[in-house]
Amino acid sequence: MRWWSSLFPNNPSCWFCDRSIKQFCFSSAWSKVCADCAACLSPICEPVCNVCFRPLDGDENLCVDCLLVKQEDRVPNVSAVSYTSKAKKVLARFKYSGDERYAKYIGAIMYESVEKHYHQVPFSLITSVPLHQNRIVERGFNQSQLLADYIGKYLGLPTQTILERLKPSPPQASLGRNARILSLRNSFGINQDGQQLDLTPHTILLVDDVYTTGTTIRECAKVLRQAGVQTIYAVTFAR
Repeated sequence: MRWWSSLFPNNPSCWFCDRSIKQFCFSSAWSKVCADCAACLSPICEPVCNVCFRPLDGDENLCVDCLLVKQEDRVPNVSAVSYTSKAKKVLARFKYSGDERYAKYIGAIMYESVEKHYHQVPFSLITSVPLHQNRIVERGFNQSQLLADYIGKYLGLPTQTILERLKPSPPQASLGRNARILSLRNSFGINQDGQQLDLTPHTILLVDDVYTTGTTIRECAKVLRQAGVQTIYAVTFAR
């Protein structure tokens, strides 16, 4: 009966609360989230900005912020949910309470966004936004790297840590737009493993947990482009 219980688990509960729900192991990620949690997480629906995935009200293709970014510096991003209070709580439990089960849950939701919006993109490598070593010591892991690992498993693609954080920076949520840009300037580089790779032929998926102004993604992409990467896309959990 073990195979039966794996397909039809007894008393399954929502990934993000204790509410019992009907689910099967082969169901989509969102079917494993109860209706209330799904509503509070607020999955992002189109129309959205073609670059950063910010929801739009009208017929525009780009949001105001992305119009201010040079075309050669833009990095296409897709995000799964809005940065609601529920999303903040989910990420806080993952990042600050050390509940690494959430990497699997969040990674599955992000994977479905990748499959939906990037299904025609021939990705060859997945990497993540790095944390400074001081932050890794405090937290015990890099949340973006764990998410990248799960997305890589779901996509059947290799995951490689390529980037490193050269200097610490204050939490980005506490900074305004201009302060974020200044704090992250020249903060990233290619690590020793990445320097051993020929990155030129790769189409890279860059993974992070939250997209705010896009400064972090763009700074990482700038370093990757300088290393020879021609095509970079990003995926984040919350926007």
